[in-house]
Amino acid sequence: MYYQQLLFWAFVLVAVVGGGRYSLDYWLMQKFSASPMPLRTATVKAQVAIALFVLVVGSVAQASEAPAKVAMQELRAITQEWNGSLTYLDYTTKKPVTLVTTLHGMQATPQELLLNFVYREPNGSQVKGADKVLLSVDGTCLTWDGVPLQISSKTYLPNETLQLVLEGRGLDDKKNCSIKRTMLLSAHQFSILKEVKYNSTTVFVMRNKYEFQR
Repeated sequence: MYYQQLLFWAFVLVAVVGGGRYSLDYWLMQKFSASPMPLRTATVKAQVAIALFVLVVGSVAQASEAPAKVAMQELRAITQEWNGSLTYLDYTTKKPVTLVTTLHGMQATPQELLLNFVYREPNGSQVKGADKVLLSVDGTCLTWDGVPLQISSKTYLPNETLQLVLEGRGLDDKKNCSIKRTMLLSAHQFSILKEVKYNSTTVFVMRNKYEFQR
């Protein structure tokens, strides 16, 4: 699933089955084959050194793989009324369209947020919509309208703004794609950028962006 995990389990495999003629043991055995006692001592030392090396590398690999987590308390700033806009890509015209938007965020359950949107169309009419955002128990995943998105990055910017980068697989325009949402949240700012990358492309393109202020 991750390149780092591939390296980690490769180290485990070598530790279990040995390296054969490519191992340090083999080299020491060839070097000290004329003297049994140094050979035995050197082999034991080599095995201990290799075991320690694998443990250290494994610990570092596991530490680097520790997933980013977020708590519901860090997301509670969403649960208020926001005024701003939605800019989305119109697939027909291939041009961005911006709508005046109001958001009322609320906490539906201890692990779920409900985002209620009101969009003002260019002709003056209003359209309503809603997103459900479910936080996993371990805090590593946000399921956004049924699409599980792992938290790939969590950063607190100098102005105390929380930045989350969420990534996963889903559908957009009825096509399979990779989905990336970048969220910025503070007491006075809330934005969500959604980008998609289709299987036939190599770069992410903007699907929509919400920008709210208080």
